Amino acid sequence: DILSELSEEQFQLSIEIIPEGAGAVIPGAGSYAKGHEVTLRAVANDGYFFSYWEGETSSKEPSHSIVMDSDKRITAVFFETQKDLRALR
Repeated sequence: DILSELSEEQFQLSIEIIPEGAGAVIPGAGSYAKGHEVTLRAVANDGYFFSYWEGETSSKEPSHSIVMDSDKRITAVFFETQKDLRALR
């Protein structure tokens, strides 16, 4: 029936990390049921910090929820941590 077909509809979540190797997004890319709310969490690797999400969402918070109502392409943008040169003097 139509209701079971709708409930089984799946959408793809694609995740890109800029720059590559700067961090991770949990949970990762994959297939999610239509209407499923996914809470993405950006985790920076040593030497980097999370800056913002872009693509089919936008936020500066490292934890951000999206609803899977279509295929989504999300990018997590990280920047290198700058050392304070005054501390080296």
